[in-house]
Amino acid sequence: MAVYISIIALIFSGVAIYCSWIVHKQNQKVLAAQKKTELLQKIDTEIFKNQIS
Repeated sequence: MAVYISIIALIFSGVAIYCSWIVHKQNQKVLAAQKKTELLQKIDTEIFKNQIS
């Protein structure tokens, strides 16, 4: 009986690790997108300043 419980626990921990890895990958994509957006906003601001002056 204990063997089955430990196998089930291993499966659950594996699923949990896999899910956290997926979340980690998604967070990296979100952070990269935010950095790109910030960079584009800075570039737009500089272009706008140059057009005014």
